[in-house]
Amino acid sequence: MNQRSWLLFLALLVIAAVRLYGLAGAALPDYDSVYNWQTVQEVASGNLTHLFHQGAPLFYLVFAPLVWLGGNFHILQYANALLAVAAVGNLAAFVGREARLSAWQTAGLVLFIGTSVFLTFSGRDFTMNSGNLLLFAGLLRAYYRRLQTPNRQSLLRASIWLMLGISFNYRFLFTVPILVAFELLAADGLLLRRGNAWRVLAVLAAPFVVLGLVSWLVELPLQRQWPAVYYGLIMRGEPNLAGNVGIFRFDLLYYIYFLRDFESPLVLLTLLITPVLWRRELFQQLRQPNLVRYLAVWGYCFLAGMSVLIKAPAGSCWLTACSMPWPFLACVDWFLVACWAYWWRWR
Repeated sequence: MNQRSWLLFLALLVIAAVRLYGLAGAALPDYDSVYNWQTVQEVASGNLTHLFHQGAPLFYLVFAPLVWLGGNFHILQYANALLAVAAVGNLAAFVGREARLSAWQTAGLVLFIGTSVFLTFSGRDFTMNSGNLLLFAGLLRAYYRRLQTPNRQSLLRASIWLMLGISFNYRFLFTVPILVAFELLAADGLLLRRGNAWRVLAVLAAPFVVLGLVSWLVELPLQRQWPAVYYGLIMRGEPNLAGNVGIFRFDLLYYIYFLRDFESPLVLLTLLITPVLWRRELFQQLRQPNLVRYLAVWGYCFLAGMSVLIKAPAGSCWLTACSMPWPFLACVDWFLVACWAYWWRWR
């Protein structure tokens, strides 16, 4: 292993230690975690009644085999926490390679993303957040390749990652409008060329067809099947356990307050000054892909989109990890100075 790999591995060990510390003595921290644990047990025993709960059949199918290993829910918590660690490493390795960061800077990026307050908490529960982030890291890499090398193979590879994400949790549907925005910016006509659109639609429809057939074979009631779950999430008329009705609540300042109160001030600072520091990379040659614009579009679009949803805090899981066009890597002074020095060298 070279120095970069060693430093990345050591940084991930630190993040894993942070995520796993005290987990053996902790209970499942919230209602969703408990419900998911119960559903995974049902699926493991062959009962598919709640397979499509939260539009997340792949989540339950992936974790069900772990129930067969015996033990209590901590096995699933450990596995879920390690998924989040793998996601952090995947994201940092992608950004580090594309931004040509040094080995130390890439390791620092791992520590910054991995010690985020919100990500640390969400990596210790038993919900879809960790797997969402891992699959999003795969989509992030694959779609960047599609923009750099616009051919059918890269497009279908990105489509597979999107399909897996949508199968893992319905929240991946929020990436679709952003991908549409990227397609409009690229304006290369790849999606409409030689039947590519039909191939993409076939990839995305595959899990719905396969699991729809499974639902029919096990005689799952219509209201328990995948499309009905989507309808219930969108058209929900009854208050949920938190007393919320529907899924929308317009509040553009929500994340400003959230990041101010619960996250590193460097995250909020980065969001505010990025359009100034990186104005040339963001606003010139819009059809030419570059990493700064790519991450900024993802981050700010998630920020805008999640600011109109009731479950707004979930969006910061993406935002904190992916909206850093420049790696302000930690509150440690020397690291911040190194980042600024690297910025001046790049400019």
